[in-house]
Amino acid sequence: MKFNEKLALELIQRHKLAQTTLRVWKNRGEIPDKYADPNYTPPKPASTAQQAAAKRVIDVKGIFWGLLNKPSRQTIQDFLRGNTQLHDDDYRALIEATTDLRNRLRKFAAAPTEANFKALIKDKRIQEHVIFDSRILARMKLTGHVSASELRQESIKAAALAAAIKLE
Repeated sequence: MKFNEKLALELIQRHKLAQTTLRVWKNRGEIPDKYADPNYTPPKPASTAQQAAAKRVIDVKGIFWGLLNKPSRQTIQDFLRGNTQLHDDDYRALIEATTDLRNRLRKFAAAPTEANFKALIKDKRIQEHVIFDSRILARMKLTGHVSASELRQESIKAAALAAAIKLE
């Protein structure tokens, strides 16, 4: 909707938005339609315990959280800097993502086969060079083969990472 300063001030007060929002809307020349909708409710922030758990999990090295659809890369960066809180729906999306990653890591840890290892290192969310031995990764990429003992050794690292990113 077109910018109107009186309406903008009313919406900012009603939805408890930052005062800088007025300047942003004025600069853009419009107010987002969602704020005028009487059924609109702002997203509920995640609890303090959930925020702490999310921070602990996001800080784990070896996972590239920027590739998630939700929460977005910018939301994660702002959250880590302390500029915003995670919303409840972002936290639930993070649970889904960590569950999926943990299942992939556990699958390899339970059955350390070349096929499971290849599937794991193809997942772009996993920074394999941070988690796994670079010599083993290089050999896997060059020859397509790694010994069973090396796979077992790497499966221990995968199991440890799976345990580290537990969020629930």
